[in-house]
Amino acid sequence: MPPGLLEQFTKETGIKVIYSTYESNETMYAKLKTYKEGAYDLVVPSTYFVDKMRKEGMIQKIDKTKLSNFSNLDPQMLNKAV
Repeated sequence: MPPGLLEQFTKETGIKVIYSTYESNETMYAKLKTYKEGAYDLVVPSTYFVDKMRKEGMIQKIDKTKLSNFSNLDPQMLNKAV
């Protein structure tokens, strides 16, 4: 994450981001399991871990209608995420 990016985001949107990292998918998974539901808005697991989390109901679909710039995303990248 580039330095200053989160501060700039907060300045432009008024939304304060709490940014945390994890050493491995297993660490991230353990954090998610121990915190209450909704404690995290966004996580970025490795591809192979997404299936495990999906099967356990830990991942929600994104409502694309709420993303005003969704049309700016690269369709080739979106197809890889399916």
